[in-house]
Amino acid sequence: MSPPARDEATAVFAVARMARHVEVALGDVDLTLPQYRLLMYLTEQSGAAKQLADQTQVRPPSLTALVDGLSNRGLVERQGDPTDGRRIQLVVTAAGRALFEVATSKCAERLQEIAAFSPEHPIDELASWGPSLDAWRQKHRP
Repeated sequence: MSPPARDEATAVFAVARMARHVEVALGDVDLTLPQYRLLMYLTEQSGAAKQLADQTQVRPPSLTALVDGLSNRGLVERQGDPTDGRRIQLVVTAAGRALFEVATSKCAERLQEIAAFSPEHPIDELASWGPSLDAWRQKHRP
């Protein structure tokens, strides 16, 4: 396997650095990146733990710890599945939804502040990655 081209390596390094900035912004609202990702999925729809572990690419024991932390803060609730009494659904609470919105704003503000140093509009380019990331996850979903 050959090493990545210089532009590819530069892009990878930039993404890693941006991830750190997102983590710092999330720290302002006392969330970790995995907690934020879980809230992101739950704001779209409730889900069973196994389904969410697959979507967030977190192992089930780690997901349990994430849910416990969010549940203890009143951000996520465990509810019985009305169609299958053996399953538990994870549901974001109103407080969780509100914190997710604040966290998203904090991250966007941080990235916009950084993007202001570029004559292009790199935020628009980042947003265009969304469909590709979704398609990749769909193709590689277990």
